[in-house]
Amino acid sequence: MKTIEVFGVSNEKVASYIERKQVDERFLEGLNRNKHIIVFGASKQGKTALTNRHLEEKQFIRINCSPTTQTIDIYKSILRQLKIDFQEERIEKKTY
Repeated sequence: MKTIEVFGVSNEKVASYIERKQVDERFLEGLNRNKHIIVFGASKQGKTALTNRHLEEKQFIRINCSPTTQTIDIYKSILRQLKIDFQEERIEKKTY
């Protein structure tokens, strides 16, 4: 086993994941309700490890936000990950 598989920040599954009964059970309950779930919190708190532990990559959309992230940035990220083309601007030219 490599050190990177146990320690550090990664989008991959980490071998050192420690299940937190209350957190993991609540997350799984939310999944069983077939509703949207938003996992948020400070950096390095285990959000990615939690989702990777219980879901396959194709089962969720990951959006990394920063203090400057705007709502439109979130929508754009979702659409991009779903491979949906979107039009940001539309110009109409009317001729009489």
